[in-house]
Amino acid sequence: MGKGIIVPCITIFREDGSIDYEHMVQHTEHLIQSGVDGILLWGSLGEFYAVSMEEKKKLVQKIVQNTAKRTQIIVGISSCSMNEILEFGQYCKSAGADAVMVVSPYYFTAVQDGIEAFFSRIAENVDMPIFFYNFPDRTGNSLESDMIVRLVKRYPNFVGLKDTVDMISHTRELILKIKEIRPDFLVYSGFDEYYCSNRLAGGDGIIGGLGNIVPELMVRMHRAYEENDFLTLKLCGKKVAILMGIYAVTPLFISGVKVAVKLQGLDISCYTNSPAVEVTPEVRERVAVILRTAEAV
Repeated sequence: MGKGIIVPCITIFREDGSIDYEHMVQHTEHLIQSGVDGILLWGSLGEFYAVSMEEKKKLVQKIVQNTAKRTQIIVGISSCSMNEILEFGQYCKSAGADAVMVVSPYYFTAVQDGIEAFFSRIAENVDMPIFFYNFPDRTGNSLESDMIVRLVKRYPNFVGLKDTVDMISHTRELILKIKEIRPDFLVYSGFDEYYCSNRLAGGDGIIGGLGNIVPELMVRMHRAYEENDFLTLKLCGKKVAILMGIYAVTPLFISGVKVAVKLQGLDISCYTNSPAVEVTPEVRERVAVILRTAEAV
């Protein structure tokens, strides 16, 4: 793993709520062919919170087998149950995933000592690369840089972090403090529009949902940065800024991303688990306008 674009993959369901494995394979194949640097299964966009363990395992097995090491597969193993986290983490290693990702404890607000103990137990029982997932808007707590530094010093299997904080200064602090002691540690931003800010601060890229919709654009932006192609980078940045509007079209952003994927040509159901509401024709048109506006830039 390294610098670039990792896509937190949507989970495609049929209208009855069952996983649409055929379209999941098609979608992830498109991501691979577009050149993304990794795919994250069962993140927030993947609706990890609403699916059974057996369904999660089945999808991991199918996508890992189809990917055949052509890109990195990271699996979100987050849960309110430590036993489930450890069981799923151990399964992911046996299934051939490349890494796992865990969000900090949620539902009850946790103090930093409790969070540190939580991640320590995972590191001691899941023998594979582990990513922290910091998403304070959903967990009610934020991972402090000093705590992460202590954990990274103690456990070499912590290899990276997704920082979903809408403030680049927070991510910058993490980058500077952690990379001082572990230069190989990967720090990704969770917002697509922070790609350049993340890289300029010394980070490694993004784990952002727009990759589901326009993977070629996101890969093009990354390559432009790597090649010092400022004009292309500027153009891609303008398009991304427009496309960020898709997140705000629906009350639950997952639904808007699925609508956009469908409008881009993959004939899927936009079914999204509760608390999502039904997507109206008006919402579809608003997403379509955003896509057309970005394409016209």
